[in-house]
Amino acid sequence: MDKLKRLLRDVEPTSDYTNEVVYTHIVQNIIPNIKSNECPPLAVLVHIAQGIIKPTLLYEDIPSLLDIIGQIEHIRCLAVEQANAALALNTRYTFKPKPGVRLLDASEKKTLKKIAKEEKAENCRMVYREEIILSLYRLHIYRLWTSPQLYTLHKVMRSFFPSLSVKSGDPWADEYWQSLHNIHFTREERELVHGVGEATKAFLAEAYKWDQSRKEYLRDTLK
Repeated sequence: MDKLKRLLRDVEPTSDYTNEVVYTHIVQNIIPNIKSNECPPLAVLVHIAQGIIKPTLLYEDIPSLLDIIGQIEHIRCLAVEQANAALALNTRYTFKPKPGVRLLDASEKKTLKKIAKEEKAENCRMVYREEIILSLYRLHIYRLWTSPQLYTLHKVMRSFFPSLSVKSGDPWADEYWQSLHNIHFTREERELVHGVGEATKAFLAEAYKWDQSRKEYLRDTLK
């Protein structure tokens, strides 16, 4: 990991040289050591995300970007949980010292409190959910609607808004929310996404009607 961090620090993520060097290092030294149920290292996720976003967003890679950002957000949430746990343990052992247990110093406590601050965590989650994930959903759907890949839209809608396709059972159940960018959504978040999905579905239906009427008008005009 130290070598990877040096590589990412010393070279630009969008250069061909960087992509080759980093890709080779990841394939040879990192992937073989990652368990199938683990997230890749944060540095790897950030590097790949930057490669998709900079210098210009690669629209065709939005689904991959969503999964990568989903994993980054999962790591952030774990960091918040661990920061809270560390602070709780520090408080316990401050009042009940135990041999061999080192208490946090002032700098460490300040850093962990900053990570664990509830208001900040909630704001980060809101930005992730509404300003990033839902915005990328809308952007990708719009791009598909105006592209030759329109035929994939139905599959994308099922991936983004899985509860819309549930005919029976609990639409908020984990079994339906399996994408890396939505698997960790709470029930309330899934209900919010469902509402956006319904609005998107209604918009697409209206857009389809408009498109059909435009085609009929042109056909009649050109007779």
